[in-house]
Amino acid sequence: MTKNKRVLTRIDDRLLLKINRKLALKKFSSYDISKLIRASIESFFNKDLFAYVQNTNIIIKVLNELKLDLSGVISNFSQIQEHIKKFTSSSELVNSLELMQQDVKKQILDINFLVQLLKPFNDLNIKDNIITLRIESNVYSQIMSKIEEYSFINFDRSKFIRTSLKYYLDKKYFVISDKKIVLARELMKNASQVDAASNDINQIAFYFNVEKEVDINDIKGVLNSFDKYLGDTYLLVNKLHQESLKEF
Repeated sequence: MTKNKRVLTRIDDRLLLKINRKLALKKFSSYDISKLIRASIESFFNKDLFAYVQNTNIIIKVLNELKLDLSGVISNFSQIQEHIKKFTSSSELVNSLELMQQDVKKQILDINFLVQLLKPFNDLNIKDNIITLRIESNVYSQIMSKIEEYSFINFDRSKFIRTSLKYYLDKKYFVISDKKIVLARELMKNASQVDAASNDINQIAFYFNVEKEVDINDIKGVLNSFDKYLGDTYLLVNKLHQESLKEF
C-alpha cells in the first residue's frame, strides 16, 4: 500500500543513538528509520500495549478526580476555621483543621508526582533530532483514533511514536501488574469515599456561609471520616507509586 502520510517527530540524542545501533545490525540492513518506526508501531499493536496505556489512563483519571475533591476541601477548611474562630472557643478543632489542611496539600503534591510518573514516555530530555515516518493513511487514522481515547495522559502522536520505539528497541513489554490492578480498584473505592466526605465538608461550609447552625459534634464526625479516608489515600498513592516504579 502507498505510504502517503508523512509524519515528523522530535527525539533526543539517546533514542537516536539506539535507532542507529539497531539499523547497523545485519538483520536490519534493509531498514531505514521510517521502516524501523513502522515495525515498532506494528509491534505495539500486536502486543496490545494500548491495554497498558488504557489502564494507565483510567488510573490517572481517578487520581485527577481525587485531586479535584481534595483541592475543594482546602478552601472549605479555611471557611470552617474562620467560623469556628468567631463563634466558638474550640481551639483543638481549629488546630486539627490546620493540620489536616497541611496533610491535604501534601497529598495533592504526591498525587501530582504519581501522575507524572504514570504518563508514558513523558520525559524532559531535549529533543533536537527530527525523524521522518512514512505510513499508510489508514494506519495513521487507526493510530490517531486510539490516541484520542487517552485524554488524561496527554498521549499525543509524537509521544506514541517515541513510546513504540522505546518498547521495540528495549524489548520491553509493559503490563499492569495484578497488584497494581488491585491497588487501582481500592483507589477507586477510596476516591468515592473521599468524594462523599468532601461533599459533607462542602455542606458544612455552605451552612456557615448562610449562617445556619452546625453542631460541633457533627463537624468532628465528618472530619474524622475524612481524615480516615485521607490516610487511606496516602497509603494507596504511595503503594501505587512503588508498584509503578517496577515498570520502568
